[in-house]
Amino acid sequence: MAAVRSHSFVAWAVVVAFASGCEAASSEQAGYSEVVLACGPVINSPPAALVAGVFSDPVSTNCGAELGGALNVDWETFGGAPAEFYEPSTASELLVAGVIILLAADGGPGDPCAAPAAPENFRASLGGCGELEGENGKSWFDLMQRTISEVRHDLAIPYPMARASDALVVGDIASDDPPEGVIGAPPMAVVEVAALLAHEVSHAVYGRHVACADEQERTECDETAEGAYGVGAWWAARWALVNAAVLDFDDCDAARYSSAQQCSAINESDDFASCEADILRCSGT
Repeated sequence: MAAVRSHSFVAWAVVVAFASGCEAASSEQAGYSEVVLACGPVINSPPAALVAGVFSDPVSTNCGAELGGALNVDWETFGGAPAEFYEPSTASELLVAGVIILLAADGGPGDPCAAPAAPENFRASLGGCGELEGENGKSWFDLMQRTISEVRHDLAIPYPMARASDALVVGDIASDDPPEGVIGAPPMAVVEVAALLAHEVSHAVYGRHVACADEQERTECDETAEGAYGVGAWWAARWALVNAAVLDFDDCDAARYSSAQQCSAINESDDFASCEADILRCSGT
């Protein structure tokens, strides 16, 4: 089952040191077709590869290896690559699971043109709605390969995830007792990890955050939904809406929490559908 957490709306932030250039994928990196072949059912399992925090099919060792090769993951910093798993619990497993959920997108939660639609500039960066039918998963994969030069684990950062130039740094996303100073409430649900990944790769489109309009614990926001917080909020809300019929309360609540947290970092979000107060209603609420 998904980890039960206290969703107390603790503010968290994502630090970005944004590099304007995008590094091309190495010829040695695994391609989308190799990843789909290795990860098989967990990527091609509509409407949701993940239900109640547990994959219906195992995430194989080969799947993790192919994803790691595709994104240049430094598994040594994670304490080793993940073995086969159903229910992600370690940082390496949560990373792999988050990427899988982001890629399990064709016609589903990752469709940037389906209502509620993703921020306009982000939709355009993926090629526009007319070019994306049946290719949403590949679009996300290509965007990650273009914008992330490497992925490493660093428990010293006080954030669940951050960009350091064109590298993605994963913080303490798996511990029940994170170090003092960590902003957030680990362990994170897989949908939260996926929403953070969506947020981070969208910095290739939007660049840095701006100052927050109101005094709050976080120090960085976006002026409007046309920013990385808007993309993250949209992704979490869209995922929950698409998979509402199969989600239990905890997974739905994790998606709602993730979307609300990112919405709270948008200075002007009144006209953004994904941030409407009643867009997500979890069973039992």
